[in-house]
Amino acid sequence: MLENLPNVQGDPLWDLLHQFNADKRDQKIDLLVGVYRDELGQTPVMQQVQDAEIYLAQQANSKTYRMLSGNLEFNDLIAKFLLGDSSKVDNNCTIQTVGGSGALRVLADLIARLSPNSVIWNTDPGYINHRPIMQGAGLTVETFTWQQKNQLLDIETCFDDLHGAKEGDVILLHGCSP
Repeated sequence: MLENLPNVQGDPLWDLLHQFNADKRDQKIDLLVGVYRDELGQTPVMQQVQDAEIYLAQQANSKTYRMLSGNLEFNDLIAKFLLGDSSKVDNNCTIQTVGGSGALRVLADLIARLSPNSVIWNTDPGYINHRPIMQGAGLTVETFTWQQKNQLLDIETCFDDLHGAKEGDVILLHGCSP
């Protein structure tokens, strides 16, 4: 069975990170992954995160499986935080996923199931894994330019590139990285 799997090219981002790690020069800066690193090149676990993990571990009374959508109380609270207290629970659906890439794959599968002819419009530049995740779900991906002009978003260029978008298409924005 496994011999039928196609040979997939590696993620160029991780290939570049491997080259970076193999480079023995002291004067180098890792700008590949958008995470904070200290002066030693380490990504520290912030004290607030450590405190929250300890608190959650102390409050846990079971390690049983949760529902597929995750912790329902957390989901309801995060929806209210993002959408406001007046948002109706029956007008939104909140689920937890494993990381951002996991969330994107769940989203891609949902779009592919509900609207398979939708085009995903991805920013250029954009995060390198967005396109293959969407294409892996069988979706078509197009790009639109996302750049600054006079230290502001060049919205005219965005709109020009999105001229071919149609109703039902999806615009994928990567707002930030941790």
